[in-house]
Amino acid sequence: MKSESISSFRARKSRIDNMCDSWGLKRLAPLVASWEVPKPLWADLRNAVAAYISKALESDLEAAETVRVLEEFKSNTRNVTPNGAIVPKREYSALYNWVLACWIEVLRAMTFDAPSLLSRVRVTPNIRVKFASEFASNEGRPLNTAIPHSDAWVEGPWGMNCFVPIFGDTLNNTLTYWRIDDENFRDEFLSSSPSYFENQWVLDHLKPDLSISTPPGYVYLSDFAVIHATTRKPGCGPRVSIDTTLMVGDYPVHPDREVEYRSSMPNFGVDTLVICERSQDQIAEKQTTFSHYTSGNIRWCDLSSN
Repeated sequence: MKSESISSFRARKSRIDNMCDSWGLKRLAPLVASWEVPKPLWADLRNAVAAYISKALESDLEAAETVRVLEEFKSNTRNVTPNGAIVPKREYSALYNWVLACWIEVLRAMTFDAPSLLSRVRVTPNIRVKFASEFASNEGRPLNTAIPHSDAWVEGPWGMNCFVPIFGDTLNNTLTYWRIDDENFRDEFLSSSPSYFENQWVLDHLKPDLSISTPPGYVYLSDFAVIHATTRKPGCGPRVSIDTTLMVGDYPVHPDREVEYRSSMPNFGVDTLVICERSQDQIAEKQTTFSHYTSGNIRWCDLSSN
C-alpha cells in the first residue's frame, strides 16, 4: 500500500500521465483528462440511461422526448435523491442492469490497452438528473454537489472522478473544475469531512479553470485532488449525467464504500445481476454519512454459479 508524502501532487500527476499514455486520454488540465466514447457504445449508453430515468420519473417517454420535456417531471421525486441521483428500485431493476452493462462496456473499451491500471471499478454509478433549479430539499445540505468539493472529503484521498454528461442542457448545466497544480496543492486540501461546508477554506487557494468544457460523448476523469461543483448558468435547462469513481493504483477506499467496488468488471446480465431490494413505495435513509444510497438496498447475484 502506498503512503502519503509531504505533497502527493507528483504521484498524482504521474498517475494521470500513465493513464493518458496507456488509455489514449486527452489532457485537459494537470489532473483532468477526457476520453471520447465510440459512437456505438455511446448510443447504447444514452438509450439505456434515457429508458431508466423515464421509468423512474414515471414519465413513460421515448428517449428523444425525455430530453425535450424532462423538466416537467421534476415533481416526480419518490425515486430521486435530493442531489438528483435516480435510485434503483425493484419496478425497473432490469433497466438498471442495462445501464450498468452499457457503462461497463464503456469502461472496458476505455481501458482496453492497459486494463491492469484499473485496480478497482465502482459498480454503483450515480445516474443523475440535475434540473434547471435546485431541489428545495437539497439547499443547505452538507453534501450538496453544487457546493465546491473534493470527493476525497468523504471517500478517501486517492480515487478518480468520472463525469459523463449524457444529454439535456450539458452546455449550461455542467461541472466546473478548479485549477490545481504543484504550486498551489497541499495534501491538507483532502482531509476527511462529513460536510462540504467545513473545507471551503481550500477555495481560498484555488481558482476555477474556465478553460475546461464538457460536451457529451466523453468520459471526464479527474483526480480527487481536483475541486469541482455542479454549475447552473442562468436560464439553463436540465441535464442527465453519470457521476462515479474508479481506482487506479494500489490505494484504499473509504471503508463505508468498499462494498461498491470490484477488482474486475462484472458482465451484467451475463454472469452478474443486481437485485433491487426495495420498491418505489419505500424510501430509506443512508446507512452512514459516508455510505452510498444503494448500500443495503441492492445485492449482487452471481449467475455463473447457478
